[in-house]
Amino acid sequence: MTSRRMTDETFDFLMTTWLDERVSNDGADAVADAALSRTSRIRPRPAWLLTERWIPMQLTTRLQPVPRLTPIIAAIALLLALAIALFAIGSQHRLPPPFGFARNGTFAWVSNGQIVTTDLGSMTPTQLTTGDPTFNRPTFSRDGTKLAYERFSDADQTTADIIVAAADGSNAKVIDHGGLGIMTWSPDGRSLAYMAWAGTPNASRLQIVTTAADGSSRNVITTLPGDAWGPVWSPDSKRLLVGVDPGGYTDTYVVDVDGKNAQKLNHIRSLEGGDSDGEWSPDGSTILYSAGDPNLALGVYLVGFDGATERLISPGFRSAKNASYSPDGSQIAYMSQDYTGQGWQVVITDATGKELKTLPGYHGSNAPIWSPDGSKIAVIDWEGSEETGSAVVVVLDVAGNADPVRLPGGRLSMGRGEYALTWQRLAQ
Repeated sequence: MTSRRMTDETFDFLMTTWLDERVSNDGADAVADAALSRTSRIRPRPAWLLTERWIPMQLTTRLQPVPRLTPIIAAIALLLALAIALFAIGSQHRLPPPFGFARNGTFAWVSNGQIVTTDLGSMTPTQLTTGDPTFNRPTFSRDGTKLAYERFSDADQTTADIIVAAADGSNAKVIDHGGLGIMTWSPDGRSLAYMAWAGTPNASRLQIVTTAADGSSRNVITTLPGDAWGPVWSPDSKRLLVGVDPGGYTDTYVVDVDGKNAQKLNHIRSLEGGDSDGEWSPDGSTILYSAGDPNLALGVYLVGFDGATERLISPGFRSAKNASYSPDGSQIAYMSQDYTGQGWQVVITDATGKELKTLPGYHGSNAPIWSPDGSKIAVIDWEGSEETGSAVVVVLDVAGNADPVRLPGGRLSMGRGEYALTWQRLAQ
């Protein structure tokens, strides 16, 4: 006979049936009394026989499912890849501040009427423009992302198209017509300022024009008392420093971008009409400019906004001009000439004008251009006269630890090399 295990359901059925029969025969009270009498004589099971005595309770609880590792590993890998991608994108779009030291990018100049760029690493020039028109005065925006320049299509080179392109020369766009002379970027990179004839060339006076970098707006400053030259933006992009020629000499003014609040700063004039070679200190507190008699001697001056007389920082026995601040404002470089006829030298001073050193070599008088990291200065040399000769770009080491680097520049249009060098700033 085969034994078969009784199920819980069968046991419950049999027990219920038996209890019902007993209750029906003896009554419920008799059955309860009999059960209590029987169970009261049975001793409890010893504690050592209980399972819970020997097995921890947490091991007897229901086991939780263990999550699979594959989805977790995949999620971690995805997050890691996303973080790397975000870091790479952020690095590519990181921009340098408008002032202070930055990493050296390429620098641009004019060679035989075309815009050319190179860097000190490869020393391989890249021509950004082509064609018959003459291009001039390239200038990088302070964030290093854009390059503006002028394109002269007339034989007299009196007016130009203002062009803005990417730093590599791509996506060039004409944003204005009729520009002339020095062109500068606002430190915030939103606008350009330059000179333009109000009317026809030689029939009216020069005025300062500000234009949005995308060409969407244009403003002409008409409140200055004479021809206006060489606009330079204040560090906060709200004002302009300009040279004003009321008639045969130059005064130095600052004026709001909308033409209001024009203020004359200088007490000593430049006895030559035109540009005052002015520049703001990076903190906006001081102005550098040139003044004097060009037939005798020009000097470099520092002036503030409190109405006090400007202070000469170049030696009186030498002619000096075209001063510029180092990227962090701690030093000043200017071109200086004695009367030996050997040319112009680069003089380095501290921010107060105290002379620190004179860099070796003689060069053209054109403005010295600091490298973004403050270690180099680029100047122009001339093979022949500044009006008819060919230009050579010379890069000098400020500390004197490296030999000068010379780059053939060819003919610089309009013979104005100080407008033809610009150095790209990159994030460090």
